[in-house]
Amino acid sequence: MIKKLALAILLSTSLCSAALSSDGVLDVAAPFEIKGADPSLSGDIFLKMDIAEALVNADATGRLLPGLAESWSVSGDGLIWRFVLREGAFHDGSPFTPEAAAAALDIARAKKGLLSAAPIESIVADGCDLVISLKEPFGALPAFLAEYRSKILAPSAYGADGIATSVIATGPFKVTELQAPMSLKTKRNGHVVKLDDRPAMARHGN
Repeated sequence: MIKKLALAILLSTSLCSAALSSDGVLDVAAPFEIKGADPSLSGDIFLKMDIAEALVNADATGRLLPGLAESWSVSGDGLIWRFVLREGAFHDGSPFTPEAAAAALDIARAKKGLLSAAPIESIVADGCDLVISLKEPFGALPAFLAEYRSKILAPSAYGADGIATSVIATGPFKVTELQAPMSLKTKRNGHVVKLDDRPAMARHGN
């Protein structure tokens, strides 16, 4: 069931086409509209365009893989999940921390989406780890964390109402221009991506 859920999450963002120009700019056309900067509105697009990342990823078969979390484990009673987070920074240069991840997930679970349906008691930072406590055992939690509305944005991305006003994430591409509903431009996030390691979907702009 968890594998099927993760595969459904992956396939929900897979319908798009692209053309690479000689100057390295990739124009992408896809049957979706950008509804805003918030992951609850357009997180599927930001995921597919390698802008925003989640704690957990899913491959083409639905197998769960590390994302912003390098690994995770669950207590014997199934109530405490511990995620070991990788080091990194957001697009604005601020550090990616367990506190920032916890804040983003708390915002996400307050909105409509898979995470709001999970029996979460609390999400807290514990040293370099993120700890999620549950009200009852829930084995599908990692798959829920791979869902597009669970993408992690920087604290500076959100307004006082908890709605993201800009897309400040951790992915290999960062937003340079967003004009809803049809235009999104990005550029590389300050590091060289090897040819063989380029994301499957590159961006408008370089």
